[in-house]
Order: sequence, then C-alpha cells, then structure tokens
Amino acid sequence: MSIYDPISIALGIEPIELHLDNTLPKDAIKTKYGDNTGEKRPGIGGAPKGRVPWNKGLTSADPRVKKNADNMSASKRASGYYDTCSKYLPVLTGDKNHMKTPEHRARMSALAKTRYRIYNDGGTWSWGYRS
Repeated sequence: MSIYDPISIALGIEPIELHLDNTLPKDAIKTKYGDNTGEKRPGIGGAPKGRVPWNKGLTSADPRVKKNADNMSASKRASGYYDTCSKYLPVLTGDKNHMKTPEHRARMSALAKTRYRIYNDGGTWSWGYRS
C-alpha cells in the first residue's frame, strides 16, 4: 500500500502499482559522474567523496577563515538579519532561561513522560498526550 492509495480509493480510482527500473541499457554511454564511482557532481551534494575541505581544523585565528566569517557577518548585518532574528529566536540566557527553574523542568519532564506517537494512515505521525 502506498501513500497515494487512500486518495485513489476516495476518488474511486483503482490503485495502480508502479515498478521503476533504474538500470541502464547495456549500450548506454556512461558519463564521468554516472559511472557509480562514488564521485559526486560539482555543486550537487557537496565535495566529492574522500575530499577534505580546505578549512577543516582551522579556527578564526587563521586570517582566511576570519575574513570569511567577517564577510558573512557583514552581509547578515546589511540584510537586517540581526534586527529580525530576535523576534523569532528570543534570548533565553541567565535569569530569562525558564528551563533553569526546577519547577519548569519538573513540569516539562512530567509532560514528556505522558507523550506517545499517534500513527496516521498516510504514514505520518503526531504527538499525543495521556492524561
């Protein structure tokens, strides 16, 4: 049963079964990136397998890494990111952090212990809470 079967049954359409054949014909021309060597195409999914990024292990003490960090910060500042992110991500540090209080931690722990998954017909699920 696929996720589309309930839709097709509701519409009165007979469910169909699809079988995809992803094999290449014997006379197909293999490209550099299609020969299953594990090498990834540039720009799709990151660097090729086995390749180490140039900045791995470097910290902001390196001037090249510092320059990149400064450029990212400047572009965020210019776009207004720092002005708007606080309304979506409130700062909860120090005394404002409600999870530091024992009462709130106990309440959240008790709530998490009553949580369970409710599985839907379409393969999705959501949280349910026992009383």
